[in-house]
Amino acid sequence: MNNKYKSYSFWMSVTAAVILVINNVGKVCGFSIDSKIVTQIVDSVCGVLILFGIITISKTEKDEKENFGQDTDEQVEDIKENEKEVKSQISSKINDKITNKKTNDKELQDTQQK
Repeated sequence: MNNKYKSYSFWMSVTAAVILVINNVGKVCGFSIDSKIVTQIVDSVCGVLILFGIITISKTEKDEKENFGQDTDEQVEDIKENEKEVKSQISSKINDKITNKKTNDKELQDTQQK
């Protein structure tokens, strides 16, 4: 439990939760805070605490930060396959709609001619 309080991600999560609560209370009471400024202040304080070794960033947290937003080749291939499947489904539905429209139009013309 003690290691949890030394985790950078724990303090950033707590900060986000506190900002959310304060903003919601502020809406009721008629005030607001700038969450960007609070986050920058907490980042700065955490940076100093990391510098002194009070808070640590674990290896997995570092890896997550470095790899955040980077897709692996496998994920890219999955996305491409899903995109092809979705495009195929959309094309099929559009063609069905067009065919149904043409059929309906032809039936309407036939009934009007009779």
